Amino acid sequence: MKSISTIFMASIVLGCSSVYATTIHIPVDFETIQEGIEASDNGDTVLVAEGIYQEHLDYLGKNIIVVSEAGPEVTVIEPQNSSQSIISFTTGEARNSIFSGFTVRNSENAPAVLIRSTSPSILDNVFFNNSHNSYGGALSADNNSFPLIKDNLFRNNSASRGGGIDSGINGNGDMLVEGNIFISNISSSHGGALFIRNASSASLIHRNIFYQNHCPELGGGMCVSTSSNVAIYNNTFSSNSNDQTNHGAGITIWYSSNCSVFNNIVINSDGDGIFQAHGSSNEAIYNNCWGNLVDYDGITPGPGSISADPLFIGGEPFDFRLQAGSPCIDAGDPDSPLDPDGSIADMGAYYFGSVLTATIDIADTYGENGQPVDIPLVATGLSDNEIAGTELHVAYDSECLEYTGFSSDYLTDPLVNVADGVINVLWEDYENPITLPDTSSVIDLQFTVLGQIGNVCAMEWTGNNELVDPQGDVIDGVSWDNGSVTIIEFHSVSGNVVYYDLLTPIPDVTIQLSGDHNLSMVTDDAGAYVFETLFPGSFTICPSRADEDPGVTVTDIVNIRRHIVRLETFDSPYKLIAADVNTSGGVSVADVIKIRRYLADLDNLPGGNW
Repeated sequence: MKSISTIFMASIVLGCSSVYATTIHIPVDFETIQEGIEASDNGDTVLVAEGIYQEHLDYLGKNIIVVSEAGPEVTVIEPQNSSQSIISFTTGEARNSIFSGFTVRNSENAPAVLIRSTSPSILDNVFFNNSHNSYGGALSADNNSFPLIKDNLFRNNSASRGGGIDSGINGNGDMLVEGNIFISNISSSHGGALFIRNASSASLIHRNIFYQNHCPELGGGMCVSTSSNVAIYNNTFSSNSNDQTNHGAGITIWYSSNCSVFNNIVINSDGDGIFQAHGSSNEAIYNNCWGNLVDYDGITPGPGSISADPLFIGGEPFDFRLQAGSPCIDAGDPDSPLDPDGSIADMGAYYFGSVLTATIDIADTYGENGQPVDIPLVATGLSDNEIAGTELHVAYDSECLEYTGFSSDYLTDPLVNVADGVINVLWEDYENPITLPDTSSVIDLQFTVLGQIGNVCAMEWTGNNELVDPQGDVIDGVSWDNGSVTIIEFHSVSGNVVYYDLLTPIPDVTIQLSGDHNLSMVTDDAGAYVFETLFPGSFTICPSRADEDPGVTVTDIVNIRRHIVRLETFDSPYKLIAADVNTSGGVSVADVIKIRRYLADLDNLPGGNW
């Protein structure tokens, strides 16, 4: 699927390219990204097709754009050498040296991105599962660097300091950190998501989300240390934690001065919301601290400080935008920049009325050769819009997909025609407009799958696609994301649940399948279950049953006693497991006593029922 990074790339290219700029295509022009970088000149773009690339990138001092063609969902960079950073900016790169649109993952013994004495732009990437036993799991900036870190996702990264980002190991640690999401990053000491030290005057931490990050000491969300004049404003901190409750689970200001913390929402911290120690002239004004173990520690809340439920939209995945009626609306510092609607700044990362990018997404789907497949066109971010007309044009690969029809819960009697490999859909009814709940399908296109296992059948938007409101105006801000159908061979997992006699089936048992899929079902009267149309993978099957009578009786005591003195042999290993009620690994007189106590209502069976 195409991501917003592709749209961003277009504007950057127009702004930075010259008449001599060249676009180098990977892997068409060169097999590896690094080869493309080495062949590039200042102002060039290295455009990378989707795929998984195992290599290490060095920008070699060049002010170039390295950007993915299809976004971070399908364009991944992993290390070849676990002790070497995946991307390095160490030769004087400047702000127009840009890295955008990738997933960077699985760096183990070095920061995934190393920035040293340079100031690049890191935009619209996903940093996942990177770790470093020193500073900066996903990104480390040192030796007087000044990078722009914007609109990235940092998830499940870890380090000793700065689980997501660390700056200022040697020299100035200033950076611009804006519009990022930090989730479940961990440090073993300071700054679960972000650790800034030795910053002097230019660091701005602005409109970021810090959610469920952790460290044992200073700053589960973020820590600013030995710095001055750092501005932390319009961020949202939620459910961050640390192990020392008086050391700042949300924000920590440590040995620093003249730092400003304003217009933030800091809630549900397992520890202090905002913590200061060994500092001077720091201020915390116009913040909403609520639901923390301690809202403020070592710093006095200044003007405009409130403590109230911010009334986020919520849902799954969680939406940190503000509902109407939120106490954070127009509650920010009136001297700070106004919101885009011209009103006083709201608190938190998202101003009220901000719109998450609306999309119509051709879902990425899997199909089996010769079998039918439905491909939904999924709408998100449109639940507040009335739609009176749709015009949709979807091109498909007719060599591996055969169109058979459509279905829709929202479009009544649309005009649908297929011509030259394009499905054209037109619907309008201004008297009866529709609304599309978030993550709903506008229409499902139906096909029969053709071709071989491993083929990827392209599905792409083409022509003039638009949504129109009842006044006849085109709804702005909608992006159109391509998709595909990957042909695979599906598998099934089946079995029966029976008692230890291997004869009696057990109905109504909940079977939980987990691993590469997470599904559940209930056994039928024959104790049977089957999970069908599974992708190949590894799975765990676990049975459970509410309020089950374990069926333990005096007869079990007699059988176990006879087994112990060799008068009876259990003819199944499962009977041995059942008789081992204390789960010691063997059957002994201790199991007899446990059963007697259970039958006398003096004790439970330590092994449980299942």
